[in-house]
Amino acid sequence: MTTLLIDIQLGPGSLGEVARRMGDAVAWPASTVPTIVAVMEAAQVLADVRADGRSWDAVVGLGFGCGPAAALVRDGAVGRAVLIDPPPMFAHNDFGLAWLEMATHGEPPAEAPCIEELIGFGLELEPSAVIEPPEFLAREVRRIRKECSGAWDLPDSVRDIGELIGAHGTAGPYPMEFYTDFVAQWYGARLTGDPALWSRVASIWSRADRPRQPNDETLPLQPEPDVVEAVDWMHAWQEADLDITVWLPVEHHPLVSALRRRAPGRPLAAKPWDALIWATAPEVLAAELAEAVGWVVPRS
Repeated sequence: MTTLLIDIQLGPGSLGEVARRMGDAVAWPASTVPTIVAVMEAAQVLADVRADGRSWDAVVGLGFGCGPAAALVRDGAVGRAVLIDPPPMFAHNDFGLAWLEMATHGEPPAEAPCIEELIGFGLELEPSAVIEPPEFLAREVRRIRKECSGAWDLPDSVRDIGELIGAHGTAGPYPMEFYTDFVAQWYGARLTGDPALWSRVASIWSRADRPRQPNDETLPLQPEPDVVEAVDWMHAWQEADLDITVWLPVEHHPLVSALRRRAPGRPLAAKPWDALIWATAPEVLAAELAEAVGWVVPRS
């Protein structure tokens, strides 16, 4: 009995230690597609897993890895999936609007990922969707720009990139040779305020992202429509005959009610740990996954 663990962006960098502790489990490599577009990375990983030919009893998706994980269950290739902290961008409007509900009704968690990312990725809002108060987006933009441009002791090259992006937006221009270092620092800063953990997470991101650099600006922003639908974890999770469970870390507990309204009765758990559980306590995550998939025994 084997379990496949998928994080399309970090690969074994995030899930390798979890897989080791689970026993008969494999952390799939991170995507090497030279792009920052997660759905294109997910498309490559899904294609690679499908072509690999190995048999898996269960699959675990982390973050953007939830798309390929859900697709494998939809295919009938894998019987069971656990989706940890699934992203809004792979669920089209459904989860995007759930995120907006969190932003609109009550104060969102201070460290929640930025809602403007949804807007930046072209989220198509329903006519009734209203973002109130608008100060929320401005506050989040200011926070991220501050973190990017030197809230911690960033290398000069990274600080310069942060200042350039703050001034010119993500379209640049800025020196591509510094891009990976900048994104690594931004990724770590966004997830934790602990300098040691932030530095560790940034290093993991940097190692995983370097094979994807430099980005190929000629690549499309979307794969074929059937692949876009395949990695829509929300649609798969809503199918009552599929064994797919969603786990939300503490940062995203405000999404529970919105998700339950979209899929009444579907398996959904609000976990007591945060999104960096794979870095801070991989043994805890391994033990919980072992129990969830039902066939493996965690080891120390």
